[in-house]
Amino acid sequence: MSQSPEFMLLETLLWEPDTGWFLLDYHVQRLLRSAEQLGFLVDEAAVRHALAEAAETVSTPTRGRLLLTSAGEIRLQTAEAGPTGQQMFLAVAPTPIQHDDLFLRHKTTQRATYNKFRGDRPDADDVILWNERNELTETCIGNICLRFGDSWLTPDLSSGLLPGTYRQFLIDAGKLTAKVLPLQALYDADEVVFINSVRKWCPAIVID
Repeated sequence: MSQSPEFMLLETLLWEPDTGWFLLDYHVQRLLRSAEQLGFLVDEAAVRHALAEAAETVSTPTRGRLLLTSAGEIRLQTAEAGPTGQQMFLAVAPTPIQHDDLFLRHKTTQRATYNKFRGDRPDADDVILWNERNELTETCIGNICLRFGDSWLTPDLSSGLLPGTYRQFLIDAGKLTAKVLPLQALYDADEVVFINSVRKWCPAIVID
């Protein structure tokens, strides 16, 4: 008899009074893709119902943490959301990640790699990761965007990173282009921005 995975799928969403769950469809579709690829049971209608029920209990910006077990059980936790768009200070990881690490391609509760890098840099808001091929990937809790002139670029999924929902929304809107980016691009860029669907678009400063 096979054992259930010792991790859960995870989606973190922002609820706002005027618009509801930000990028809801993007979050649901990512959850469904991961469930299919990792062999988790999932009921899309039940996921949406759980989020709709939670929305009825809040009235101020709220952070929702939706968990899905391998058996399809849904757990939802809510907390007050912090401000969006605030400047962040980002450190660079001292060692690379592996581009083919499964747990960097799906959002799950298995966050040992992320937690170690963040734990080693308490002076930074987050840590920028890169892989064994010296390609930029993401941060521990979001995606990275670099501006070169009028163009905004973000690391390609082939480098080994989470397909962030806000990242994909911006790509679909034609505001962001995915491309394999060398680590050096971080220092050559005209501007660096951190993004995720809870904090949104956050100007960033890279620190030593």
